[in-house]
Amino acid sequence: MVGLRTRPPGSSVGAPAVHPGHFWQATRDCVGCTGGVESGPVRSFVVEPVKSDSTVAAPRRVYGGYLTKFVVRSKSKVSGAEVTLQRRVGKRWRSIAKESFSEATELFAKLPKGRQMLRAVITTTGSSSAGRVRKLIVRGERGRITSVRDDGRYEAKKGARASFSVADGGRTLRNFTATVTAYCFGATVEDNRFMTLFAGIDSARIAPDGSVTGRLQTKSKETEVVRTGRLRKRRFNGEVSMFIKPSRCIGARDVNAGRR
Repeated sequence: MVGLRTRPPGSSVGAPAVHPGHFWQATRDCVGCTGGVESGPVRSFVVEPVKSDSTVAAPRRVYGGYLTKFVVRSKSKVSGAEVTLQRRVGKRWRSIAKESFSEATELFAKLPKGRQMLRAVITTTGSSSAGRVRKLIVRGERGRITSVRDDGRYEAKKGARASFSVADGGRTLRNFTATVTAYCFGATVEDNRFMTLFAGIDSARIAPDGSVTGRLQTKSKETEVVRTGRLRKRRFNGEVSMFIKPSRCIGARDVNAGRR
């Protein structure tokens, strides 16, 4: 049997935690050794808190009450971390979205109208760090460019199948469906393959400038569909992506559709 013992300076052997330094030593059971155990040399390492350089990117226009995609970028080299998007409310920071850490983490949230302050917090076991504060003005409903003239059925003109409808005077996008070519990662090279997936979102609100963000995520977070784009002059240009965790499948495609 091979084991690994760790301890902070000046403590007994135990599990590592966030301390200025740690010592570790490999051990193994052996026949003929003194006490039946053989130990290797003592090594050391330092556990440091996460130092976040994260920044929050937002669309050019953000509207109150509409789902918005924010992208948190960071060069931090951490694994198993989480990114939490927070909004300043009075004297406190309130968490509004959370996702697993990546160099460019996508988070989705709705904000109220007015001046807002956002930040991202990267959290690992026993350590967390907040990034730069992002200030932005969240707009109201004025200046809508979509109207009842945009209502109707839309279909993609080229490429894979994609269709949806616009209703409520250009305010709602409904019954979005599209085929997405995804790459699925298997246990071996032979198991890696391409698959055609069907992505669907029931409805999403269209912002006054014609932008629309729709997201469907199961409670287990094992399947996610995201659609972003803009509706203008009875044409829609955007993108749809799909991720299925159990099958390790991920894919995306552009969607360019016009009213029938």
